[in-house]
Amino acid sequence: MDQPETFPQAVAALDTNDNFALGLAAAALNEAGIIFDVVDISDEPLSDVLKAANPKWWIPPCRIFVATEDANEARSLLDPLQQGPISDIEEQSGWEKSK
Repeated sequence: MDQPETFPQAVAALDTNDNFALGLAAAALNEAGIIFDVVDISDEPLSDVLKAANPKWWIPPCRIFVATEDANEARSLLDPLQQGPISDIEEQSGWEKSK
């Protein structure tokens, strides 16, 4: 008798509308061997954290999901991206662009 296919439970690891942050997140998760899925977020109200500093990097809001067993590792990898737009992270780290 065929058993129904089972899928792992998934949890959200990152919400973003910053294309650069999404690329960094995908690269970090791929390198760690963590399987993930990216889905669009509906038109629900979004916090200022999801607003990219530079409009050319904006994409429709999306959410990265990972399996529950990978959630802690994924969140630790993606934690710097949760702090806001990349430009904010650069300012916090003391890194400045050369002019």
